[in-house]
Amino acid sequence: MKKLDFIFDTDVGSDCDDMMALTYLVYAKRNLNINLKAVTYSHNCPHAIAAIKAFFKDLGEEIPPIGRMPAEPVEKDNYSRAVARKFATEEDYAPVPDAVSVLRRALADSEG
Repeated sequence: MKKLDFIFDTDVGSDCDDMMALTYLVYAKRNLNINLKAVTYSHNCPHAIAAIKAFFKDLGEEIPPIGRMPAEPVEKDNYSRAVARKFATEEDYAPVPDAVSVLRRALADSEG
């Protein structure tokens, strides 16, 4: 059966709903034959990218390509800050590419 390519856009920051969605995607990747091609982040909380990377590492998953959309800084990042402080490492704070380039690459690499 052909894998379904999937791209996930998140605005993780002040609550856990996006991390719950990522949890379902990891389950689908492991059990339902999907291929998570990329994650894009369309908000601007300082700890969010590190929290996303830490999430994948904590589950023993390879970190998918992550891209960030330019956005105005957001102060309310209670959830992502708590996750990053508990699980992220300094390397998780490394900059990520622009989301458009990540999306273009993921789409070009997709089957079909």
